[in-house]
Amino acid sequence: MGGFRPVSVSLEDCSDLELVGIEFRGSPQDEGLSTSFRAVETAKAAIPGSVLHTVYYTEPKGKRDTLHVFVGIQKADPQILGVVMQEKHIVCERAVVARISAHRFVMPSPQRVKREIMDFATEKGLTVQGVFVDKLIDGSNVEVWAPISRY
Repeated sequence: MGGFRPVSVSLEDCSDLELVGIEFRGSPQDEGLSTSFRAVETAKAAIPGSVLHTVYYTEPKGKRDTLHVFVGIQKADPQILGVVMQEKHIVCERAVVARISAHRFVMPSPQRVKREIMDFATEKGLTVQGVFVDKLIDGSNVEVWAPISRY
């Protein structure tokens, strides 16, 4: 299942991320969160080869805490399937990238992945912007991109 595999962390060149999607604020149990994911998944299905991205601004500590997340796909028409979506631009020239390959039930926690990214950045003398972009490749492969600050 991959639960004991280490997280692979590296420094990579990248280009700016141009995403379209839905920004959600609320509790993880709000129906709006599921609705947002379903709408973006439907748009993703209409664009072959697209990948789901999530940008967590506030991660909840528990089921009733506030969550702030952007759910999107790579640059596409912001009116995909008649649903108006927001555009999100994330500057990225270089990023610390964590690659995780494990069954979703044994994936490392987001806190652990962020800690490994931050440790790697500190070790290399880099400063991350503070934005963490999850690329959900498939059910058992996730990449977490942390763009590096220019200065």
